[in-house]
Amino acid sequence: MIPASPMSPDEPHELDETKAWKAAEDANPSPSFDHPSTLGPYSLELELGRGGMGIVYAAKDERLHRRVALKMLRNDPIVQADPEDRLAQEARHLAALNHPNIATVYSLECIDGHRFFSLEYIQGITLKEALRIKQQSTADMLELFKQIAEALHFAHQAGIAHCDLKPANVMIDGRGSAKILDFGIARVMRGGSESESGDQVSGTPGYMSPEQIRGQTPDQQADVWAFGCMLFEALAGRPAFPGGDTDAVILGTLQEDPDWNALPKQLPGRLKEIMRGCLQKAKESRTLCLQRTAGTLHDVAHSLSWQQEDGLVSKALTATKKVGDKAPKFELRGSDGQLIRLGEQLAKGPVILTFYRGSWCSICTSELQGFEHMLTEIRELGGSVLGISPQTLAHNRDLVKREGLNFDLLSDPGNIVASKYGIAVELPPDLRRYHSSLGLDLAQFNGDNSWVLPMPATFLVDQGRVVRYAAVTGDPTLRPDPRECVELLRGLGT
Repeated sequence: MIPASPMSPDEPHELDETKAWKAAEDANPSPSFDHPSTLGPYSLELELGRGGMGIVYAAKDERLHRRVALKMLRNDPIVQADPEDRLAQEARHLAALNHPNIATVYSLECIDGHRFFSLEYIQGITLKEALRIKQQSTADMLELFKQIAEALHFAHQAGIAHCDLKPANVMIDGRGSAKILDFGIARVMRGGSESESGDQVSGTPGYMSPEQIRGQTPDQQADVWAFGCMLFEALAGRPAFPGGDTDAVILGTLQEDPDWNALPKQLPGRLKEIMRGCLQKAKESRTLCLQRTAGTLHDVAHSLSWQQEDGLVSKALTATKKVGDKAPKFELRGSDGQLIRLGEQLAKGPVILTFYRGSWCSICTSELQGFEHMLTEIRELGGSVLGISPQTLAHNRDLVKREGLNFDLLSDPGNIVASKYGIAVELPPDLRRYHSSLGLDLAQFNGDNSWVLPMPATFLVDQGRVVRYAAVTGDPTLRPDPRECVELLRGLGT
């Protein structure tokens, strides 16, 4: 076992640097190197990995008293004679990309005829190993892919395509951050497609795009394809294009679609849309904005954290009012301060109750707008709409004015009514920190420090106070289509 680095082998690694380093020394107490053990100020300590062109060592920079990684060309006459100097090209690519999720290059050196560059030493494991041991939750894995997407977007904005993105070229450090490595065959794009060099196109089967396999010059869309392959593998637990040998993998890449049924059935649809967008055979049809993709991954990750936290939502969902249940009575203040009673509203006709988190939630306000657009039809069918939130009357008044709503928004202090309907949930500490990091002051919106919110929910209650429609979601980014309620409301009148 050795500490992971920018070119780590496939064996498992420890995140604890002391343990990993000692294990490496025990396995190889007297290391021998293909290069001199001392190069200027650098003292080579361990070989971390090697590939077709280079070797990576852990070394001590005696000037700064820090550990670094050194990437060097192999002592092979053919490699050393490489006229394009791929090593220098890779170093320049990395030097052009100052991003927290891309390995940082320190210097490009030539000492005693040995060419190499130094870069940050990353303690951790590769994404390849992380996928094998399966220790990360889905939410944590999505956060890693969000970081990878942001780093790729940054590189693409700088005109650089990685061209060999794969799990073995992504490190996860001890803090759980992703670091993209090995820009050895990266290309600087001019005008979106032309490379600065004439290097022979290469890559890794299973992650190479169809155009790379066909020998076409790769560009940023090759990275989008590889990103989709990695995300599929992380979520499905198997490669997007498996095969018994390289030929089978290549054939599958060119001719077949991934087995979408291999993905978990409960996976949010937006994740499937991301993968389908990335894995279009024609590069012109692929997802164009990895920055937007990163935002979606971040939203879904926090949504899953909400659902997975100690069974928070799964427990709550068992207590929610369901179709056929009696709807609890209530009386709450509307945005104008008037007292509104459910019984009085039902005397006029069926009522649609939509519980929303607050005016700070853009998805909530979009849902309210959806009911506003359907309001005329709802009223023609004899129904009405009531929005219910724990936020104060003042915030409800502002929301009605801002969105131009023509139905009542009710204030539910302390989520008393939400609790009766089984949808009130207290946010766990990590979600409190997340909401606070967004600048959201729930105490100011709701008038208390309880950190309780309703799960987004919509109920259709008939005049007998029976629930005819119930849509409760543990994912605060998802909402039902208001037209579903309207269709059921139409059925009540027949």
